Amino acid sequence: MNLCDFILQDTDKYRDYPAFVNGETHKHITFGEIKSLTRSIGSGLLDAGLKIGSKVATVLPNTLQFSSILLGTVGIGSVLVPLSPMLTPPEMERIFVISKPEVIFTLAAFGGLFGREPGPILKLSKHPSG
Repeated sequence: MNLCDFILQDTDKYRDYPAFVNGETHKHITFGEIKSLTRSIGSGLLDAGLKIGSKVATVLPNTLQFSSILLGTVGIGSVLVPLSPMLTPPEMERIFVISKPEVIFTLAAFGGLFGREPGPILKLSKHPSG
């Protein structure tokens, strides 16, 4: 059993209960939503050709969906490379050169932070923290 399966094993019992709450907006994501989103992200990454050891970067603020990105990535055996949107473009470039991510999750508003397009970028259309 991998980490993703271990964490999600009891989510069906609590599917309608909040798992995380945004302290500012009070919006939440339920255990059921995390499980569904995690499986969708994992399937999407596999469909994109990622495999064990592939790198997936994130350039995101704190979001309710981060746990699903993390679990979806590690659930297929890939490696998450989380980056702060507070990094400068040269700092991001250095990390991208070293880590060689195959996919990057970010917000559309952060797309211009990269000095060049380091790989396929999955831009979320709006801030998902609610």
